[in-house]
Amino acid sequence: MKITFLGVWMASDVGETVSFVIDADDGDRILVDCGTNLVKGLLDAKIDPMSITHIIVTHSHGDHISGLPGYLFYRYFFAPGIYKKENKPFKIIASESCIDSLKAFIGVPYPMLVNAKGMEYEVAKVEETIMIGGINIKFFQSKHTPLTFGIVCRSKEVSFVYSADTAFDENIVSYAKNCDCLIHDVAATDDYAELAGGHTLCQQIAPFLNKYGIKKFIPVHRISVYKTNITPYLNALRADYSGEIIIPYDGMIVEI
Repeated sequence: MKITFLGVWMASDVGETVSFVIDADDGDRILVDCGTNLVKGLLDAKIDPMSITHIIVTHSHGDHISGLPGYLFYRYFFAPGIYKKENKPFKIIASESCIDSLKAFIGVPYPMLVNAKGMEYEVAKVEETIMIGGINIKFFQSKHTPLTFGIVCRSKEVSFVYSADTAFDENIVSYAKNCDCLIHDVAATDDYAELAGGHTLCQQIAPFLNKYGIKKFIPVHRISVYKTNITPYLNALRADYSGEIIIPYDGMIVEI
C-alpha cells in the first residue's frame, strides 16, 4: 500500500492538518480525513481530486473536516464545469453522529451538496470491518471526544494502524501488535503535558512500541514548534524504541 500524507500537523499555522490518501491495489483511492486545504493538498501531491473513491472521516473536529465543503464544491462544480471531468460515485464513511455533523457542516455553505448525486454515506461502527479495494478495514474507538475511530488496515501483504486523534491508551497501541506500521497521534513531548487530555505524548507511547512488535512508526498531529527543531521529539521516541521512525511532512509518500 502507498500512503500519501497531505498534512501532518495539529494546526495549519505551518502546514496542513492531518489527512492522507491510501492507494489500494485495484485502483480504489481512500482519503482519510479532510484537512484544512484539502483540494490544494491533493493537487500539490499530484492526486486528481476526482480520483477519490472513498472518504473515511475519523471524527468531527474542525481540523479533520474543514476541507470537505471546498472539496465537494470542486468535485461537483469547478472540476466538471472547467475540466469536463465525469463525476464518479464515491462514499463518505464515518460514525452515525459524525455523518450528522458532516451534513450540517456541508449544509451551511452548500446545502445542495449535502446529498449530491453519486455521493453516498455509509455508517461505520466500532469493531466493524469493511472491505475496500482488497484492503480489510476495521474500526476501533480511540480515546478522544467526540466519538473518534481509529482504523486497522490489512491487505494480503501488509498491515498498518492509524490511531486518529487519541489520548494515550495501551489498548489502542495493542491494535498494532506485530503490524508493519503504526501511524499515531503524537502531539509533543511531555514539555507540553497539557495536551495529554486528548492526545498522545512521546514519552507515553515510546515504551510500548517494542512491546507490541511495531516495525515502523510514523508520528503525526505534531504541534508547530517541531517544524524547525524535531530533535527533542525524536530523542524522546528513540529512548525506548529500536524500530524505524519516519517523520512525515506534507506531501510525503510512504510505501507500507
